[in-house]
Amino acid sequence: MRSINFHPFPKLSTERLLLRPMKIEDDKEMFSILSDKNNRQYLDAPLATSLKDAQQFIKARIKGVADNEFIFWAISLKKNPTLIGTICLWNFSKDKLTAELGYELATAHQANGYMSEAVGGVLEYGFNKLKFKTIKGYVHSENQPSKKLLKNAGFKYKSKFTEKNTYREESYTMEVYEKNK
Repeated sequence: MRSINFHPFPKLSTERLLLRPMKIEDDKEMFSILSDKNNRQYLDAPLATSLKDAQQFIKARIKGVADNEFIFWAISLKKNPTLIGTICLWNFSKDKLTAELGYELATAHQANGYMSEAVGGVLEYGFNKLKFKTIKGYVHSENQPSKKLLKNAGFKYKSKFTEKNTYREESYTMEVYEKNK
C-alpha cells in the first residue's frame, strides 16, 4: 500500500492565493466561518458557538496533517495572510489512490473565483504530486454553487444517496461527483 507524507507541509500558490498550514492564530476567522449559519447550511456539522470551538477545530486539523491522515490548507490572499477559507483532501481510500475534496469559504469572499482557483491548485497537487487516480466531491443536492464549482473544475456527476443529518432532524440527498486523472 502507498503511503502519503505531508512533511514538509506542501504550501501551494496560485495567481491570487496562498494555501498554507492552518495555525491557532486563525481562530477568529475560522470561528466566523464555523458559526455562519448560511455558510454551513449544507454541512452535517454543528455550528461553532465559541472561539474555543474554532481552536479545537484547528488543533484537530493540525494533528490530522501531522499524522498524515489528510491534508488541510488555510486559504489566504497573497496580499493578506488572513484566513478566508479552507480546502482539504481527505477520506483516502485504503490503497491511497482516491481522495475526497472538501472546502469552505467565508461568505464575504464568495463569488470572486477564489475557490475555483484553490480547487485548481489542489487538484494539480492531488493528481500530480500525490498521484491520486480519482478525487471525489460530495455535495448536498440543494447546494447549487458547490455543484457548479465541481462541474467547472471537470468533475462528473456519478450518483446520489440519502442520509440523515446527525445534528438536525432531517434527511437530505447528497450527490457524488468524480474527477479522474
